[in-house]
Amino acid sequence: MGTKELKQQKQHPGLNLTLVIALAGMLLPALVGTANAAPAIPDGDVAGLYAAIDAANASANPTTVKLTKDGTYTLDTGPLDISSKITIQGNDATIDGDGTYQVFYVESTGNLTLKDLNVTAQAAFTIILPISKAAVSTIRRVQ
Repeated sequence: MGTKELKQQKQHPGLNLTLVIALAGMLLPALVGTANAAPAIPDGDVAGLYAAIDAANASANPTTVKLTKDGTYTLDTGPLDISSKITIQGNDATIDGDGTYQVFYVESTGNLTLKDLNVTAQAAFTIILPISKAAVSTIRRVQ
Protein backbone atom coordinates (compact mmCIF):
# COMPACT_ATOMS: atom_id res chain seq x y z
CA MET A 1 0.00 0.00 0.00
CA GLY A 2 1.39 3.39 -0.95
CA THR A 3 1.69 6.48 1.29
CA LYS A 4 -1.26 8.19 -0.42
CA GLU A 5 -3.51 5.14 0.21
CA LEU A 6 -2.44 5.00 3.87
CA LYS A 7 -3.24 8.68 4.32
CA GLN A 8 -6.71 8.20 2.79
CA GLN A 9 -7.34 5.18 5.00
CA LYS A 10 -6.23 7.10 8.12
CA GLN A 11 -8.49 10.02 7.20
CA HIS A 12 -11.52 7.76 6.55
CA PRO A 13 -10.91 4.47 8.39
CA GLY A 14 -14.59 3.52 8.41
CA LEU A 15 -15.22 4.45 4.80
CA ASN A 16 -14.31 1.04 3.38
CA LEU A 17 -16.44 -0.77 5.94
CA THR A 18 -19.34 1.62 5.44
CA LEU A 19 -19.19 1.11 1.68
CA VAL A 20 -19.19 -2.68 2.07
CA ILE A 21 -22.14 -2.57 4.47
CA ALA A 22 -24.06 -0.22 2.16
CA LEU A 23 -23.48 -2.50 -0.83
CA ALA A 24 -24.46 -5.57 1.19
CA GLY A 25 -27.63 -3.77 2.28
CA MET A 26 -28.57 -3.20 -1.35
CA LEU A 27 -27.66 -6.68 -2.60
CA LEU A 28 -28.71 -8.92 0.30
CA PRO A 29 -32.49 -8.41 -0.03
CA ALA A 30 -32.26 -9.17 -3.74
CA LEU A 31 -30.28 -12.36 -3.11
CA VAL A 32 -32.46 -13.58 -0.26
CA GLY A 33 -35.64 -12.79 -2.17
CA THR A 34 -34.66 -14.97 -5.14
CA ALA A 35 -34.73 -18.23 -3.18
CA ASN A 36 -38.49 -18.67 -3.47
CA ALA A 37 -39.57 -15.59 -5.38
CA ALA A 38 -41.19 -17.23 -8.37
CA PRO A 39 -43.90 -15.04 -9.84
CA ALA A 40 -47.53 -16.06 -9.57
CA ILE A 41 -48.75 -18.40 -12.28
CA PRO A 42 -50.87 -16.34 -14.71
CA ASP A 43 -54.64 -16.71 -14.55
CA GLY A 44 -55.78 -19.73 -16.55
CA ASP A 45 -52.24 -21.03 -17.26
CA VAL A 46 -53.00 -24.67 -16.46
CA ALA A 47 -49.87 -25.91 -18.27
CA GLY A 48 -47.86 -23.50 -16.11
CA LEU A 49 -49.53 -24.89 -12.97
CA TYR A 50 -48.73 -28.51 -13.91
CA ALA A 51 -45.15 -27.46 -14.77
CA ALA A 52 -44.73 -25.62 -11.45
CA ILE A 53 -45.94 -28.68 -9.51
CA ASP A 54 -43.59 -30.94 -11.51
CA ALA A 55 -40.66 -28.60 -10.80
CA ALA A 56 -41.58 -28.46 -7.11
CA ASN A 57 -41.72 -32.27 -6.95
CA ALA A 58 -38.24 -32.43 -8.49
CA SER A 59 -36.82 -29.96 -5.94
CA ALA A 60 -35.07 -31.13 -2.81
CA ASN A 61 -36.36 -28.02 -1.01
CA PRO A 62 -39.88 -27.11 0.14
CA THR A 63 -41.53 -25.04 -2.57
CA THR A 64 -44.34 -22.49 -2.66
CA VAL A 65 -46.43 -22.30 -5.82
CA LYS A 66 -48.24 -18.97 -6.07
CA LEU A 67 -51.44 -18.43 -8.02
CA THR A 68 -52.74 -15.14 -9.40
CA LYS A 69 -55.27 -13.40 -7.17
CA ASP A 70 -58.79 -14.54 -8.04
CA GLY A 71 -57.45 -16.62 -10.96
CA THR A 72 -59.11 -19.79 -12.26
CA TYR A 73 -57.19 -22.93 -13.25
CA THR A 74 -59.32 -25.68 -14.85
CA LEU A 75 -57.45 -28.99 -14.88
CA ASP A 76 -57.40 -30.81 -18.19
CA THR A 77 -55.02 -33.77 -17.82
CA GLY A 78 -55.76 -35.25 -14.42
CA PRO A 79 -54.96 -34.40 -10.81
CA LEU A 80 -51.97 -32.46 -9.55
CA ASP A 81 -49.63 -35.16 -8.20
CA ILE A 82 -47.82 -34.07 -5.04
CA SER A 83 -44.70 -36.05 -4.10
CA SER A 84 -42.66 -33.48 -2.15
CA LYS A 85 -43.24 -30.62 0.32
CA ILE A 86 -45.36 -28.08 -1.56
CA THR A 87 -47.40 -25.09 -0.42
CA ILE A 88 -49.95 -23.67 -2.83
CA GLN A 89 -50.59 -20.01 -2.03
CA GLY A 90 -53.94 -19.54 -3.71
CA ASN A 91 -54.58 -15.81 -3.26
CA ASP A 92 -58.31 -16.63 -3.47
CA ALA A 93 -57.85 -18.38 -6.84
CA THR A 94 -59.82 -21.48 -7.87
CA ILE A 95 -58.49 -24.82 -9.04
CA ASP A 96 -61.31 -26.64 -10.82
CA GLY A 97 -61.41 -30.36 -11.59
CA ASP A 98 -63.86 -29.59 -14.42
CA GLY A 99 -66.28 -32.24 -13.20
CA THR A 100 -63.94 -34.96 -14.39
CA TYR A 101 -60.77 -34.91 -12.35
CA GLN A 102 -59.92 -35.16 -8.71
CA VAL A 103 -57.81 -32.09 -8.02
CA PHE A 104 -54.90 -33.41 -5.93
CA TYR A 105 -53.23 -36.76 -5.44
CA VAL A 106 -50.81 -36.60 -2.51
CA GLU A 107 -48.31 -39.45 -2.67
CA SER A 108 -46.76 -41.04 0.42
CA THR A 109 -43.70 -38.78 0.09
CA GLY A 110 -45.87 -35.70 -0.38
CA ASN A 111 -46.67 -32.92 2.04
CA LEU A 112 -49.27 -30.46 0.74
CA THR A 113 -50.30 -27.17 2.33
CA LEU A 114 -53.14 -25.19 0.74
CA LYS A 115 -53.70 -21.54 1.66
CA ASP A 116 -56.46 -19.19 0.53
CA LEU A 117 -57.64 -21.47 -2.26
CA ASN A 118 -61.01 -22.48 -3.69
CA VAL A 119 -61.16 -26.08 -4.93
CA THR A 120 -64.06 -27.29 -7.05
CA ALA A 121 -64.59 -30.76 -8.50
CA GLN A 122 -67.42 -33.11 -9.12
CA ALA A 123 -65.23 -36.20 -9.12
CA ALA A 124 -65.71 -38.64 -6.25
CA PHE A 125 -62.96 -37.08 -4.15
CA THR A 126 -61.28 -33.74 -4.51
CA ILE A 127 -58.15 -34.60 -2.53
CA ILE A 128 -56.92 -38.17 -2.60
CA LEU A 129 -54.46 -39.27 0.08
CA PRO A 130 -52.87 -42.72 0.11
CA ILE A 131 -54.56 -44.67 2.89
CA SER A 132 -51.71 -47.03 3.72
CA LYS A 133 -48.93 -44.44 3.61
CA ALA A 134 -48.25 -41.39 5.76
CA ALA A 135 -48.80 -38.32 3.61
CA VAL A 136 -49.22 -35.00 5.41
CA SER A 137 -51.59 -32.28 4.28
CA THR A 138 -52.50 -28.92 5.78
CA ILE A 139 -55.54 -27.08 4.52
CA ARG A 140 -56.15 -23.43 5.45
CA ARG A 141 -59.01 -21.29 4.19
CA VAL A 142 -59.94 -23.67 1.41
CA GLN A 143 -63.48 -23.76 0.09
